[in-house]
Amino acid sequence: MAQQVRTILISDISGEEISDGAGQTIEFSVRGVDYRIDLTDAEASDFDQAIQLYIRHGERVGGRRRVAGGTAPARTDKAQLDAMRRWARAHGHQVSDRGRIAASIQEAYHAASQG
Repeated sequence: MAQQVRTILISDISGEEISDGAGQTIEFSVRGVDYRIDLTDAEASDFDQAIQLYIRHGERVGGRRRVAGGTAPARTDKAQLDAMRRWARAHGHQVSDRGRIAASIQEAYHAASQG
């Protein structure tokens, strides 16, 4: 019996499925709390417009400016995500069958893979 498992990226706002190569994951911080949100291209544009007033009047305190349309980090392929999940479970971490894998678990996986 053959199985095929798909990971589908879903907009955190609309619940709309985001096709491969479309949409954006936006990271931002407010009052010392970091956030990450997956958005369709249209929602990301709305986000950018909504925050522009605050960016223009705010003081930049670090980080690098990212240019829209620039090179985004490559997404981790399905085989590597599956390997991370297997490793995490074998080492006592709880991970879902789909969706994001916590950054701390990814870092631990990569550290164990290199060491």
